[in-house]
Amino acid sequence: MDPICAYLFHLSCLLVYIGSNDNKNTTGDQGMAKQIFIKNTWYVAAMSDEINHNKPLGRKVCDQSIAFYRQADGKVAAVLDFCPHRGAALSLGYVEDGLLVCGYHGLKMGEDGKTKEMPLQRVQRFPCMKSFAVEERFGFIWVWPGDKEAANTDLIPHLPWAEDDTWAYGGGCII
Repeated sequence: MDPICAYLFHLSCLLVYIGSNDNKNTTGDQGMAKQIFIKNTWYVAAMSDEINHNKPLGRKVCDQSIAFYRQADGKVAAVLDFCPHRGAALSLGYVEDGLLVCGYHGLKMGEDGKTKEMPLQRVQRFPCMKSFAVEERFGFIWVWPGDKEAANTDLIPHLPWAEDDTWAYGGGCII
């Protein structure tokens, strides 16, 4: 394996792991230690088979809570894991007709972060939530937590072992 690709992959796994743990700082201060992440780059957020068609997956990447789900066409979408109605985690809801549905009051969100509908409510004035660039490649879900317009799929490291039948990979973290 190309050493640069291996390094980037391991770094990506590590940063997703670090971002998903609420490690308190050890300085005795109240609250969280300030963590700085490079956001305008691709990170591995999940394995492809972790995201199915009816249940979203919540992950914390670069200190941002993100809800991943599959749309009706099978493509993965990623939005901020926060319902604009009451602040519930969208990842605790479900997927219906390719839309992410909040389990609290049934608000339906699209892949663009816009509220599409909600039972007995007008949704035109609901704020748009942040959506993220996401790409499914090499059996992984890659997310770009920074500026969505700057995301370039050509920057995803090539993982030749993921396409080579002489390699076997059964999941888990490679460290």
